[in-house]
Amino acid sequence: MPEPAWGPASGGAFLFPAERRAEAEERRGQESREKSYADLVDFYRNDSGVIVVNGSSRVMDMRLTIPASSLTWDLDLQQPCKQVDIPNQELLYSMAAEQPSVHLTEADLAQLRLEFKDPLGKVWIRDSGGAVASMDVWKPSRRPGSADMVNSERWNARAQTAPQCGGS
Repeated sequence: MPEPAWGPASGGAFLFPAERRAEAEERRGQESREKSYADLVDFYRNDSGVIVVNGSSRVMDMRLTIPASSLTWDLDLQQPCKQVDIPNQELLYSMAAEQPSVHLTEADLAQLRLEFKDPLGKVWIRDSGGAVASMDVWKPSRRPGSADMVNSERWNARAQTAPQCGGS
């Protein structure tokens, strides 16, 4: 008969190997369910710009950040199943208009990260082309009129259907 395990993960009870495996599988399933929306969001850079993808069927609050300069640039509520391609020059121009005291170059855009809040209220972060990670807190940064500004941006008006939703 296999040796039982005892410890905090088992709630102080004795668990046999099969029970430990079942408990670990349940934990992995829960983590997968929690990450289901986050896995549908993508963000990456190419030579000409930044691409942000909301492959979810739900609206998500998103923003781009550059930690070294403490810059936060709201993308606001990105529409479901949409992908936006933001040219570098338009992004730099918009960031300068939003925060005139911060001076950025295309080289600074290599530090960009995407932060987003899923429909369940869980907060995530993704580096360009990197894995998604959970964040502890979402600090609201929305300013009055910011949604109007982002909605009027040319890149936002050219949103395409996300690949996860049948786009190319």
